[in-house]
Parts: sequence; C-alpha cells; structure tokens
Amino acid sequence: MRRTVTLSICLMAFICCHAQDSIKERSYTIGIGLSHPFLNGCFRIDFGHSISRHWSAEAGASIGMPGIKTAISEDEKIHEDILSGGRWSGPARDANSSSMGISHWPWGAFNKGFINLGCSYGERKGLDCILGAGYMMDICKGMAVTIKAETGLLNIRETEFWKMISINLNYIF
Repeated sequence: MRRTVTLSICLMAFICCHAQDSIKERSYTIGIGLSHPFLNGCFRIDFGHSISRHWSAEAGASIGMPGIKTAISEDEKIHEDILSGGRWSGPARDANSSSMGISHWPWGAFNKGFINLGCSYGERKGLDCILGAGYMMDICKGMAVTIKAETGLLNIRETEFWKMISINLNYIF
C-alpha cells in the first residue's frame, strides 16, 4: 500500500518538475459523473489542472447517495483484498472513494484522447492502482463530455466491461 502511494506521488512530482511547456488556455476542469448515479449509486465530482501542454493532474471523489441502491452480483459480495490479505463484503466499486492521477493528452491538455494512471482509495476496497483511457468531446464553448474506461489492478479480471465505462460532463476554464 505504501509503495503504491509513494510511486503515485513520485510520478506526479516528476511530471510537475519536468513540465516544460506552460499552457495559457484550457487549464482547469471540473466534472460531474453522469453514469455514476445509475451504475454505482453515488455522486461523482472530479477536478483537473493542466500542468503542461500534454499532461494534467486530476483528483476526484465519489459520495454515496442513500436513496439509490444498486444490485450486487454474487461475485462481488465477497472480495479478497490482495494487498492487505483481508476480506470484505460489498461491491468492488464502492461509492465512498477518492482518487488522484495523472493523464497524458497527445493532442493537448483537455483535448481529444488521453491515457491516465493513478490510485484510488475506498472504504471497502482499500488502495488500488488505476489504469484508463478516454476521449473528451467539446459540445459547446467551455463544456465537454468525457467518455472513459478505467479499472483497478486488484479487480481487473472480475470486472465486466460496462462497469469500467464512465461518462462525465465537464466545464473547462
């Protein structure tokens, strides 16, 4: 667990220190998860900041909504945590979690496709590394829709593809 956090912090520090190109426009984003209330029963909010022309740092949090409950499959009811060796009962993608990561944007920050690497921490699943890729589409001035597929390394084999997909509505300023 400590190694994963240390690796994530070192990667973010490395990217921040070696970011040579400054960017004047499209430097901040705030996003709200559109698919999370239906798939996970939670409210998701994300914040992003471009640290260079092709790199950005993000942080996000999911907060469970008490009125919405999602069905739990038998495979998800008991999940073994590989890092801590413990077992917990509940869905693998729990609602109360936070995440941080870095993204590489080949066409410029908050423009078209990206790949990301980060870590997340949830009350039930503990610490996990996240890998993902996505695409951001502008819909009007300052507004964009992001479609992203991401998964944690601990449950990459058990997760169905539709659970990896998230759709966010972003405001870029």
